[in-house]
Amino acid sequence: MADGSAAADSERSTRDPALIARAALAGMSRCGVAPDPRNYAVWYAHCSKRRPDLSHAIERLTASGQKLTPAQNDDLYIRFLAGAPDAAELEAASDRLNATLQQVLGTIDDSRTATRDYGRTLATCSDRLEDGDSAGLRAAVARLATETRVMSERARALEEQLTVSRNEVQELRENLVNVQREALTDGLTEIANRKSFEMRLRHAMAAAMENGDQLSLLLLDIDKFKNFNDRYGHAVGDQVLRLVARSLTECVKGRDTAARYGGEEFAIILPNTNLAGAVSVAEEIRRLIMRRRIVRVSGGDVLGTITLSTGAATYRPGEPPDDFVQRADRALYLAKASGRNCVRDEKALLHEAAEAGTA
Repeated sequence: MADGSAAADSERSTRDPALIARAALAGMSRCGVAPDPRNYAVWYAHCSKRRPDLSHAIERLTASGQKLTPAQNDDLYIRFLAGAPDAAELEAASDRLNATLQQVLGTIDDSRTATRDYGRTLATCSDRLEDGDSAGLRAAVARLATETRVMSERARALEEQLTVSRNEVQELRENLVNVQREALTDGLTEIANRKSFEMRLRHAMAAAMENGDQLSLLLLDIDKFKNFNDRYGHAVGDQVLRLVARSLTECVKGRDTAARYGGEEFAIILPNTNLAGAVSVAEEIRRLIMRRRIVRVSGGDVLGTITLSTGAATYRPGEPPDDFVQRADRALYLAKASGRNCVRDEKALLHEAAEAGTA
């Protein structure tokens, strides 16, 4: 009985708004979280036990007993309560709607079949009664048969209308998915744009923190791109950007994401990849780019080659996205300062800092 009573109390505590509110405020106070509306929304959702993914993230962050930073609180809100659905989520929702319509159509079709069979049965009964003297019964059966045919026609018309509606919904679904895809795709290079990169990075960070997987990030910059662009023109510059984007997509696979981060800068998200693996990917891309010549499309003139500088960083569970990206960016800056056409990782940053401290 005691166990049953405790279970009932626990269940009631996740349903009673007042109890959830008290638990949320107590948890926020215990973890040093400021009681502002956004933080309260996060902890209310956590204490209601309706967002296991959010609860798991909070539990991992608070396991060390340290207070949550404002940046971590903001990240929890953005990741779990304020994130926009991506194209896959939109498509999944549309698929469910389409499946519902399919079920309705199947029900209508079954109903029409049953009605048609019923009409045939009544027609047979009417034929049999033709030989008898029960004129009233024959008239009644004939009337029922007529009504059945009317019902069948109505069901057929409804089925046709639902079919048209289903096609319209299917077309709308495809259009919405296309619009979503275009909104997340860079128009020039046709790879993920900055918005898509930020969204996918947050999802990858959440998955890494919840599953304990490793996650790495590459930031890549075309060396002296402005000089190349000024010398040969924007058309050739655009050609170079497309070439780099195509090379990146050739070197990534699975859940990896290649994106245009901005201007001549690109990024690659590498789930389930440690720092050494990320550096290996970056070196592969660097060598591939070096081997490719830039050829003017109009005349076929060989304009030379380009190189990439790359910074690599690995995710530290609980850190905000900006810190993760900035560490990769500092490694990229170090690669530029080291002579370009090279890869530097966050370990090189520590080595540089140590040397600066002993100088």
